[in-house]
Amino acid sequence: MCFNNVYGYLGPLCNQHYHLLASCVEGTSACQDHQTDWNTFRKYSYHNVWSAESYAWQPRSQGSNPQQHDDPASDPPLLPNYFSPGCYYCVEMICTPCGVVIAWTKFTHSESTTNILNFLASVYPTQDSWPDYICIDKACQVLATTIWKHTSQFIVDAYHYINHRLQDYLCQTYCNPAPANNVAPNLVIVEYDSNGQPYGHQAFNTQVCEQLNAWLGGYQSIAKWMTPGNFNWFIHVMLFYHTKYTIKKQQKKQSNQETEDGDIGLDEETETEEEEGSDEE
Repeated sequence: MCFNNVYGYLGPLCNQHYHLLASCVEGTSACQDHQTDWNTFRKYSYHNVWSAESYAWQPRSQGSNPQQHDDPASDPPLLPNYFSPGCYYCVEMICTPCGVVIAWTKFTHSESTTNILNFLASVYPTQDSWPDYICIDKACQVLATTIWKHTSQFIVDAYHYINHRLQDYLCQTYCNPAPANNVAPNLVIVEYDSNGQPYGHQAFNTQVCEQLNAWLGGYQSIAKWMTPGNFNWFIHVMLFYHTKYTIKKQQKKQSNQETEDGDIGLDEETETEEEEGSDEE
């Protein structure tokens, strides 16, 4: 499979493979033997039916690939032809709980455990750099197939955990994002309600990537028409902007807290001086 950018707007192939169109019938992207396939493609092409514009570089689906988050990942069926380019399966991101994006990449066929582990290894190449906790919707699958479990705990985000199988002992025992039996005190903290009653509360936002996906989803209508090069640039810039905004928001929050702490200290000092002055009088 070729991952080069398509050659302008002239066809579905890249600059390296564009010469292959020389053997095609003029005005088509198929040779004489495959004109029937070409005519069928043109007749039922999604972009011809639903879009006023139709460029050969616009991506189309590689076939149905419905994946449950706790089902083994499988590659979608191969394309029957290459009359138009295929599309990437998904954009994968690594974020901190506060929302800062550490890295991102694209998966070509599926969100398999192999792709996930390869992505993690590219970002955290040494065992000393492995995070203590890794939160992902397929945590139970990854946990069962990796040596990272010796140093990192894989947990499922709260949004997807409720849809995982109750019969999956591995997932329910080790991948719970908020266990109530005090086995993970770093994940659950104790807070108090208005009546002073204690209750468990998640210490970290495990849905930060889902929230970021929802934000990026607002740009899907324009991103899906982009060439791979333009898409890479667009996603990188948007994630860079999001990260800068998140860091600035965290700095502002910390600054406000320091200001409040400073005000409290000054007020206490002033009140103490006034009390001492009253005593002297």
